[in-house]
Amino acid sequence: IMKNNPPNTRWTLRRGMLLAFGLTFGLVFTVSEALLLFGVPLTAFKGLWAEQEQGAMANLDAMADARKKELEHWIEERRADVMVQGENPSLRKDVLTLVRSPSAGTARPGEAGAAEERLRHHFGNIQQGFYDEYDAIELIDARTGTILISTLHGAEGRDASQEAYFKKARNPTVEEVVMMEPDEDKGTATLVFCRT
Repeated sequence: IMKNNPPNTRWTLRRGMLLAFGLTFGLVFTVSEALLLFGVPLTAFKGLWAEQEQGAMANLDAMADARKKELEHWIEERRADVMVQGENPSLRKDVLTLVRSPSAGTARPGEAGAAEERLRHHFGNIQQGFYDEYDAIELIDARTGTILISTLHGAEGRDASQEAYFKKARNPTVEEVVMMEPDEDKGTATLVFCRT
């Protein structure tokens, strides 16, 4: 006689224990790794994630400080360049010859043209010698605000009297002006060095 027994679908004790042990092990492992990674709430242990974040922030701070010092050093070098050029006796003589009033009658007719050529050549040499760190070098008449000589194409003859750096430089108590002019359209800024 054959009996038709239904198949055994019950979980055996062995299967249940294996499943419970596996789930418990997985849960404990997941929780312990999460605690190591993210820390324990309401305690001083912040986890590896926070340590990595603090290390990255410390590195960024150190890098920002180094870049700030480099920028400050670069600005001081440019200020020294402007000061040295402003104190150059032959350069000063050519500038005085060029801006001297024609009514004074002290400049000879060809002397102003020669001074202008020497200044153009000198400004070009400065710009090339500093590997184009300067976008433009200009000589501006302090009385009128007219750009007399410029290494920037098309700038000569332009009126700079309304520029903020020109207004600051015209102050008789100011010998040197260093200021930043942001250009919102391009998203850049220009650093302007003036010496009177």
